[in-house]
This record gives sequence, structure tokens and C-alpha cells, in this order.
Amino acid sequence: MITLKQFWQHSRQHRQQQVIQRRQEVYSMLETMHKQRQEEASQLNGDLSLFRDCLTSDVASCRQQFQRYRTELRNRTRSFLGKTRDRRQTQAQTVAEQLTAFVADLQAQTAEFLAVTQTERELMVHQLMYDLAAFRAVLAQASAALHHTIQADIQTLHTETFLLLEAAHQRRVEMQLQTNQDLATFVEQIRSDVQCSLANLSMERQARAAAIATFLYQSEGDRQEQFQRLSDRLAAFRSHLKQYVWDESPASRFQSDSPKTELPSQGFAKPAHQTPGFPVQASKPLLPTSPNAEKQLAQPGQPKVSTAPLNATAIAPSEEKIHEERIFQYIDLMQGARLTEIESSLNMSRFQAVEALRSLIQKGMITQRDRVYHIRDEIGC
Repeated sequence: MITLKQFWQHSRQHRQQQVIQRRQEVYSMLETMHKQRQEEASQLNGDLSLFRDCLTSDVASCRQQFQRYRTELRNRTRSFLGKTRDRRQTQAQTVAEQLTAFVADLQAQTAEFLAVTQTERELMVHQLMYDLAAFRAVLAQASAALHHTIQADIQTLHTETFLLLEAAHQRRVEMQLQTNQDLATFVEQIRSDVQCSLANLSMERQARAAAIATFLYQSEGDRQEQFQRLSDRLAAFRSHLKQYVWDESPASRFQSDSPKTELPSQGFAKPAHQTPGFPVQASKPLLPTSPNAEKQLAQPGQPKVSTAPLNATAIAPSEEKIHEERIFQYIDLMQGARLTEIESSLNMSRFQAVEALRSLIQKGMITQRDRVYHIRDEIGC
């Protein structure tokens, strides 16, 4: 029984024999092709040498024919040039003779013409001199008559001009007198009108001064009365603030579930200008009772400084509401502002200003046009 190894060895030997046989066949085929190529190359070389010999013979015959043609052409050209030179010399001699005869004839005609022209010119000169002398005599007589006429016209013009100047001077004097009279009358009338106008203006000014004085007196009284009311309310607010800060125990202030203390309404002053869209706050952040606190309270648009205890932050308005109110008041005061102006004037960050402006736009209190924020009522107007 044949094993697998023997079968593999037998297959390997068989494949080696097939490879050797194929290699021999390829070698024999290559030798056959090489012989055929050598035979074709030798035949091609023979054909090429034959063609080269034929081409060389053709080129030699062409060269000989070209030499013969060039020699023949040169001889024909020389003979043609010789004949042409002889013919041109003959023609040149004939033309020279004709030209000499024409020049002699032209000189004779020119001399005859010059003689006739000179005689005619002499006759014309004598006639022109005679006509010029007669014209000069006539021109002298006409010039004398014209000069006499011009002198008479000039004298007449002098007389007429003098009369016209006298009449114009007389009229100018009369017009000046009339103008002076009219001007005096007009000045007197203007003076009277100005005095009447000044008197009327003085009376009106006095009446206005009296009305303004009365209005200022009333305004001063109202302002003092309003200031007194505000001072009384501020004093009441201070006393209530002191009582609220110092009398309340810390334990009761910090209890989250205890009710918040409500401040009386008479302790708060009603704002002079209520911002539309912002309700009047029932309470304000607790302020210190120092004079600096009063100055900060009197200045509008400044941030409120609070030194109240911790439970006062629940009463104070939120920071967003404060920013919105400040921005709304600034836009209302400036009648329109940009984002950069709001940031620099109110000392806000870009985030705070953008959030407050977005909230105001959503509420319908302001609007934006060309990157400028306006109050909606101003745009509607």
C-alpha cells in the first residue's frame, strides 16, 4: 500500500520532470525564434544595402542634372543681360539727344517769355503810377472835406453833451433834495415805531417778569412744602428703621418660619417719576442713617448701599429688577442709547446689560432699531 509520503515524493518527481520538459521546450522555441530573427535581419540588411546603392546612384544622377541645368541657366542669363544692356544704352543715347533738344527749345521759349513779360510790366508800372497820383489827389481832397465835417460834428457833440450834463446835474440835485426829505420822513416814522415797539416790549417784559415771579414764588412754596413732607417721612422712616434694627432680637430675625415684619406705608416717599412697567415697591433696602447714606439716597441712578441685617435682602428688590430699572431710566433720559453706552455709563458688564435689555424687550417696554434701544412710547410718537 502506497503511503502519503511516497505519493508526495512521486508527485514531486513528476512535477520536476514536467518543469524540466517545459524548460527544454521553451529553450528550443527561443532558439528557433532567434534563428528566424537572424535570417530576417540578414535579409533586411541585404534589402537595405540594395536600397542604399539605388539611392546613391539616383542622388548622383540628380546632381549631374542640376549642374547641367545651372550652367545652362547661367549662360542664358548672361546673354539676356548683355542684350538688355546694349538695348538700354541705345535707348539712353536717344533719350539724351531728345532731352538736349527739349532743353534748348525750352531756354529759347523762356527767354522770349521773359522779354515779353518785362515789357508788359514796365507798361503796367507807368499806368499804376499815374493812377496812384490821381487817387492820391482825390484822397487828399476827400480827407480835407471829411476832417472839416468831423470838426463840425465834434463841436456840435460838445455843445449837446454840455447841455445834457447841465440838465442831468439839475435833475440829480432835485432828486437828492426829494430823497433827503423822504429819508427824514422815513427815519422819523421808524423812530416812532421803534419807540412804540420798545414801550410794548417793556410792558410785556414787565408782565412776564411778574408772572414768572409769581410762578417761582408758588413753585418755591410747593417745593418747600414737598421737601418738608419728604423730611417728615424720612424722619419717620429713620425712627422706624432704628427701632426695627436695634429692638428686634437676632433669634427672631433669623427664624425662617416666622412672619415677616411689614413696614408702615407712611415711612416711604412716593417717587416723583414712576417708571412705566415697574410697580411702586412697597419696601426699600435698609439704609444706614449716616449723612453719606442721605446723599446716596438723593442721587438718582446710583446703586443702593445696604447695611441691613440678613433678612433685609428678602425685602430688597432683585438685582435684575434694579438693572432693568436703571437701564430703562437711562434710555428714557438719553432718548435712545446703544449697548456700549449703557455699559460704560451704568458700569455694567456685557452679560448684565444684555440680560436686562432682553427682559425689557420681552416685556414690551423698549424696542431696538438700528442697534439703538428706544422707549416704545417714544417710537410710537
